[in-house]
Amino acid sequence: PHNVISVWIPLPEDSYLNWGKRIAYFEQLQEAVRTVPGVTSVAIATNATPPQSGWKMPFDVLGKTQFSQTTALVDAVGPEFFGLLHIPLIEGRIWSKTENHNGARLAVINQKLARIYFPNGDAVGHSIKLPKIKDSGEVFPSDGIADSWIEIVGVVGDSRNDGLRNAVSP
Repeated sequence: PHNVISVWIPLPEDSYLNWGKRIAYFEQLQEAVRTVPGVTSVAIATNATPPQSGWKMPFDVLGKTQFSQTTALVDAVGPEFFGLLHIPLIEGRIWSKTENHNGARLAVINQKLARIYFPNGDAVGHSIKLPKIKDSGEVFPSDGIADSWIEIVGVVGDSRNDGLRNAVSP
């Protein structure tokens, strides 16, 4: 937790109206912050700074029946996020900068979610859907995210994501 800061950066309404322009804006912002003396790492995230992060929302797993608990904390983060916060990659991979540029529908989940919904250790390659997520010009590459299946490409270690007193949430 030492020497880490989270800063809210507004994205003016009706600006950067396509994904390419948004990506360019975020990359320019990251490059500018990297030049600040003492800064060693920079990542973009919507609402993902522990110990309280994400939006709790329902999700579906392609090919799986309904579970008793079908909600998870959802964050939109850049590929540098996990390394910056020292959250280890356990299985699979983190999406690439090119995939990010192309607006690929990819997800990385934590171990808690993987243990609950993929107890055989086969989370990578499965797909999830977030039917209640709102399309956001700030966050997602295009409309229709709520109707899209999102491929799980990696599993990361658990980290405090629901406050310091609560157990880790999926």
